[in-house]
Amino acid sequence: MGLSGICRHCIIDNLLGNYSRLERKPGSPSTHLRIDILKNAPKCLIYIEDIHGKPFPHPERLFEPFWSEHGGGRGIGLYQARQQVIALGGSLNVQAEPDKALRFVLSLPGTM
Repeated sequence: MGLSGICRHCIIDNLLGNYSRLERKPGSPSTHLRIDILKNAPKCLIYIEDIHGKPFPHPERLFEPFWSEHGGGRGIGLYQARQQVIALGGSLNVQAEPDKALRFVLSLPGTM
């Protein structure tokens, strides 16, 4: 696995890891992820959303370094993931609509 493969693994691991931490909170509903992968040359699009998720009050802050909604979080994971995606020539964004869960949109050059 080359460097780009390792970076892609870290990016996906970070995104999915955030959802697994939500599941550990007492009283949280179970996470039910929907992941859609579209391989359209010359890029691969990945959509990730929690079907049972709640709206997020601060979507604009998600990629801000050192900001975290979790008391023990460092607030660096999504920022770092986005920087890795940009270095690979892609993009990582979030779609937020009122009364709907967040939807992450990952676009990477090439195919996965």
